[in-house]
Amino acid sequence: DRDFLVAGETHWSYGRVNELANAMASGFTSLGVARGDTVAVLMESCPDYVWATLGLNKLGAIWVPTNTDYKGQWLRESLEDSRAKLLLVDEALLPRVAEAGGKLPFERIVVRGAAKASPLAAPALSLAELERAPAKEPDASALFLGATASILWTSGTTGRSKGVMQSHNVWIRAAVDGAINSHLSEGEVIYSCLPMYQS
Repeated sequence: DRDFLVAGETHWSYGRVNELANAMASGFTSLGVARGDTVAVLMESCPDYVWATLGLNKLGAIWVPTNTDYKGQWLRESLEDSRAKLLLVDEALLPRVAEAGGKLPFERIVVRGAAKASPLAAPALSLAELERAPAKEPDASALFLGATASILWTSGTTGRSKGVMQSHNVWIRAAVDGAINSHLSEGEVIYSCLPMYQS
């Protein structure tokens, strides 16, 4: 029942976030997303981002966050390189995806907002519909720590951005090491000011 996430005046407990992540996992499964599949994420930082990506990880799927400032060739190439069967995208960013052109790999589009607004060829539905899926805990028995959980694009300091595969263990160790190095104790709050596509 303790807070896991706070955004503005809204609080989500650990239990509630787990329910939402399980609902997302069920919803993604109904769309054919399975272990090893990649899902491109083009969303601004928001609470939905958290349980959507946790739901994907519970399935053993791989989420590929994309910089929301990308446009044109940079956006097209990062989406093409993701080889994602599904795009999770903010309604406001749909026109930018359409303008980027190219042969995007998506079989389905999940929109945070109105799905009917999608100018893309692939069938679209609303993220809110996935959140209403049954919150059943997925079978994680086939998952292992060394499996890829996400692919993050580098900053591009020395050239074009490149996708870096990160395992479940990388994320777990980063959380544990961060807590130890910051001397965090139970009940303390971490303020996140970074865009979620970055970390």
